[in-house]
Amino acid sequence: WDYIRYKKSDDGSYWYNDEIVLKPTRYSEDCCSTCDPGLIYFNGYYYLGYTSTASRELDGYDNSVFVARSTSIDGPYEKWNGEGWGGNPQAIIKYEGDSKYWGYGEPSFVIKNDILYIYYSAYVENGSLTYVATANLSENWPSTISNNQIAFNKIYGQDSSDVVYIEDIDMFISVSIGDRLNEGSFVCLFESKDG
Repeated sequence: WDYIRYKKSDDGSYWYNDEIVLKPTRYSEDCCSTCDPGLIYFNGYYYLGYTSTASRELDGYDNSVFVARSTSIDGPYEKWNGEGWGGNPQAIIKYEGDSKYWGYGEPSFVIKNDILYIYYSAYVENGSLTYVATANLSENWPSTISNNQIAFNKIYGQDSSDVVYIEDIDMFISVSIGDRLNEGSFVCLFESKDG
């Protein structure tokens, strides 16, 4: 029900029509959607993280984190298949909890000292959280993902976080919206020295 689209502008005022760059793959773990993108570029590839589920009957619950890559920002993208790139997509961070919860998704990527930090939302049994995992920057980095842990608890209806590392101040910064879609919404800011 969701596709990831790409739109560009040469001057910041006029925007070209958007183009679909990533679709779900029929009869696979990401067959229902490709949504909530996070993008990073390294080692000659754009890596596009996204949220998806194979559970049509659960109406958007039971999600996991996936990734695809391309040498061009507008594609074509090849999806991680569990061992390499292309073919039947497999989750890089798989939710295996109770399917009545939203699960994992909304990835944000950061690189510091040749380590890839993967931040993702978790709406699960023990609350609304942001997790972080790490991987090395190898060709098949999803196979090296480790250190999944809670980065921070979400507060006040906080939405997904976009995370950056700012070298000048040696700090990870997370920005998100609290109480979104309401009149009293606000910006949430978290900072961390170690990510």
